[in-house]
Amino acid sequence: MKKIALFVIPILLLGTLSSIYFTNKSSVTTFSANDSISKDLNSDLAKCVSEGDQRKCFTNYFTVALNKGNAKELANQIYLYRTAVPTATQYCHDQALAVGDLAWKQYKDLDVILKFGTPVCASGFLHGVQEAIGRDENIDASKMLAMVSKVCEVITNNDFRDSNYRVCYHGIGHAVYQKLNKVFKDGMDVCLQMSDAKDETDKFNQSYTKRELCAEGYAMRFFEPMQPMIDKDAKMPTGKPTNILENPYLLCDKLTDPSLRYGCFEYGTRAFGHNELDYNREAYLCNLYPSVDATPCYFGISREVAYTAETDTFTNVDAICAQAKDFNAGYVCGFNAILNRITINNNLEEPVAVCDKLRKTKLFIAICDTVKSHLTLTTSENKRGI
Repeated sequence: MKKIALFVIPILLLGTLSSIYFTNKSSVTTFSANDSISKDLNSDLAKCVSEGDQRKCFTNYFTVALNKGNAKELANQIYLYRTAVPTATQYCHDQALAVGDLAWKQYKDLDVILKFGTPVCASGFLHGVQEAIGRDENIDASKMLAMVSKVCEVITNNDFRDSNYRVCYHGIGHAVYQKLNKVFKDGMDVCLQMSDAKDETDKFNQSYTKRELCAEGYAMRFFEPMQPMIDKDAKMPTGKPTNILENPYLLCDKLTDPSLRYGCFEYGTRAFGHNELDYNREAYLCNLYPSVDATPCYFGISREVAYTAETDTFTNVDAICAQAKDFNAGYVCGFNAILNRITINNNLEEPVAVCDKLRKTKLFIAICDTVKSHLTLTTSENKRGI
């Protein structure tokens, strides 16, 4: 067993647990917003805080603002809004990404950008800066890795730990894709230059390497364009699929470095859509591989089933995670999917409610023991600076 991956991150958004405060209100335990922050929001975004469809309001605002705004001010507004609306981590990643891209276009200076940047929204702003550097034709590939790593080194040097640190190094893989998106091996060879020393410092006891995180980010971007090509009406395979569009993990299977393989198998799910057939196909493919690959493969599934719209986490844990032939793979799939409910609905009681419905099997008992022991852990996403 390589590791126990106790890490919670949104998949559509690649986010983190919502905030660092807890309050008890009647029978529902939620995270509290910092109300004093709201007064500093501009009037249009302040309206979104109380809007019925916050996501639509927030997205519409930044769609307009990005065409005429200054990246420094927009980054500040992203931070303020994210602090006022703890559940915004579900939907603010893409807009933060666009603000980071704008920051590079406007400033072209990392020292300046990192003084006003923010890691909120699952490091969306930081990823935007990193990917913009990757796309910049004036930056040589040989210099790019050091530049996009600098963003994360600032976080490390300030002891800004936990998921922000991890997600930032994931963004390096995004930048690598932007620079080298044609040949899978070429991008992974760049990630191979990253450190393979294990980091085990965050609160979720997650051990990982920077090389793995780079591979995650690269694989994610590489697999995403495959999604429209995969036959959405395809039936479940009966043998071992040999076509890359039927089994994207064939690319991961060519990697010999353990960290690269782990990161790649975590994000192979990005090649699929997200419905019952896709989850079952993914589970089938994960089961074709040994534990060392099946565990991150199911970890990827857990992220998808937790964050896909209109997902029933109980049903998916009960039906999908339980399909794992490898116990550790099913275990990682289950507890990660359930813990992510905290982020999605900003409710600490929901994971316990899901667990209470599960059958009392060895697998589900192990999953729920982990869930219940990690409910009080949070991540410090909302510090102001980086």
